[in-house]
Parts: sequence; C-alpha cells; structure tokens
Amino acid sequence: MYLGSLPYIINVPYIYDEYTAGEIPLNINLRQSSGPLNFVTLSEDYDKSVIEINPDGVTPGDFELQIESFDSESSLRTTLLTEPIIKITIKELAFNFDTKIISAIEATSWTIVEDSSGDLPHFDV
Repeated sequence: MYLGSLPYIINVPYIYDEYTAGEIPLNINLRQSSGPLNFVTLSEDYDKSVIEINPDGVTPGDFELQIESFDSESSLRTTLLTEPIIKITIKELAFNFDTKIISAIEATSWTIVEDSSGDLPHFDV
C-alpha cells in the first residue's frame, strides 16, 4: 500500500462468529498488535470496523501494520485471529511551484472579420 498525504480508509465488514450461530454473544473488534503505529486509527461502527491511515506529518518510510481481532465482551480480550502483515510505504509528495506572474493577453486592437461563409463574424487580435 503506497500512500501520499490523504487519509486512506479501509472498511472491514462486521465480523461474526460462524461456529456458535449467535448462541454465544461476541463483540468482535479489531486492534493493532504489538508496536502500534500512531498514524493508524481503528474504530468500530455498528456494521463494520474502520481502519484509517493518515500519513500527514509522518516521516516517509516503510512500516508494517498487523491487525488482530478480539472479543470486546470478554474480560480477557484475548486475540482471536492475527491477520497477515500489511506493508505500508509512505512517500513524500513533492510539488514545485514557480512564482511567475501570468497575465492575460493584452489586445491592442480588434478587427471584426467575416468568415468564409459570410455568415458569422470572428475576431482577430
């Protein structure tokens, strides 16, 4: 995943327990595993988890993000599943602007000339 300066949002659909068919109440959420990245925010919505990666102000470089799921209803909050590592590369965007003044063309005289069909006039500058 290559990022410039805009926030990048990943919506993860609601995670559910397919083995107990709802008999055991689970509230499965996501979190970063060891070494959390401060420019990554995880939040929970009613039907999805939202991962926001905002590289503004982050020194360009390569980073590794690892996410794990856990049951927030459990007092232990043990890890249910650890996802594969997501490699993030933040690149610096360089914009070079010259401060040149661009002015509109200045007309010194105008001439109205008929076009070849003789219907419409056009302007020569």
